Amino acid sequence: MPKVVGTIIGGGFGTLDRRSNRRYFLDISASVAHKRHLYRRGELKTLPLMSSMVEASQAWSLLSPDDQNAWRYVGSTLGLSAYSAYIADKILRIGASIPGNAVPSIHHQGLVGSLVVSPAYGHFLLRQIGNSSFSGYGALYISYKSDLIADPSGGAYIKARFNFKYNVGGVPTMSSQEISLDLSSAWQSTVAYIPFYSDQLDYFELEIEGDHVKGKLLFDNFFMQASEGIITKDSQCKDVQNSFFPIIFPAGITFDSVYPPD
Repeated sequence: MPKVVGTIIGGGFGTLDRRSNRRYFLDISASVAHKRHLYRRGELKTLPLMSSMVEASQAWSLLSPDDQNAWRYVGSTLGLSAYSAYIADKILRIGASIPGNAVPSIHHQGLVGSLVVSPAYGHFLLRQIGNSSFSGYGALYISYKSDLIADPSGGAYIKARFNFKYNVGGVPTMSSQEISLDLSSAWQSTVAYIPFYSDQLDYFELEIEGDHVKGKLLFDNFFMQASEGIITKDSQCKDVQNSFFPIIFPAGITFDSVYPPD
């Protein structure tokens, strides 16, 4: 086999070798080693993921067949295998230093949207805007868990809403369908059906609005789906702070994506 004697390789091949390589030849035998010092930005983001993958994979192998089967049902809601659904969740837990395994749930998976209204009761409106239309009837879905307190003065509400525009005699008209959310609820899923009107315009709004409440709302799987598929963005709520505009957003309200507590 070839033998390298005392050479330090700086990097580069072909004509670039003459520009960047400096060689020092010694009279003793040496080994060749390579250590990367530069990584692309995308590679830097995935390095922690790769280190957690081994630990997550080992944890999967320790699950009972019944537990693995429970993750299969969760994966089916995401278009993933049981293994992929579990691994995605476990890596998030490892990153957040949360021990153990999550209880598989069809209501929420991985990161969820979090809306915290504190300390005063406040009116807020968050809106996602898109430029899609749809054919046939649609459906507005949301899963959520709420721990909200109503203002004693009254008027408390929190709603999920889908709006879209269509033409009536050449006049743009808005149609709205909303879901009133319970102020106090364990994780649950609900749906509202969206009517179809011809001559639609390519415009929709997905909203969360509330007033005279304070506390915390967690939500996931928030989207509008029609025959074309899911037309809204970030249906799994992995990046809600960049998917919604704060139309009415007073001080004391936080809105982001979090890993939900057990």
